[in-house]
Amino acid sequence: MKESDFRRNAFKVALLCFTCLFVFVSLHLLQGTAFAKEVSPEAREFLNRMSNYLSEVAEVTTPSVVNISTTTTMTREEHPFGDFFNDPFFKRFFGDGSEHPGIPKKFKSSALGSGVIVSKDGYILTNYHVIKNAEEIKVILYDKREFKG
Repeated sequence: MKESDFRRNAFKVALLCFTCLFVFVSLHLLQGTAFAKEVSPEAREFLNRMSNYLSEVAEVTTPSVVNISTTTTMTREEHPFGDFFNDPFFKRFFGDGSEHPGIPKKFKSSALGSGVIVSKDGYILTNYHVIKNAEEIKVILYDKREFKG
């Protein structure tokens, strides 16, 4: 390395160090301390009332919230060695294994979700993914009573 290259690189490193130091010191000196404002008594009273209203609303609406439990039978291929040969190393030498399909095996899958009772005759509003492809649907009310869906 030439002497001029060494000096040029040393100058760049020194300039970078001084720039970083300048930025760090500037940010440290410009950083202010934030203090929380004192809350006025009127605002505190308003927040307490809103908290009480929210508690009342939750108390009234909680019995309409239900738990939904679903069961679905699914089929999955099982290979005798599990995922052992699913490793990229083995796939590189032996292929992806599509020529040797696994043994189809059925198993029960369960899922949980929630819903809301929207009418007196028992209609429940929930998301479609909660009950999609479900074979059995069980609805559990707030008071622990269970119903088939």
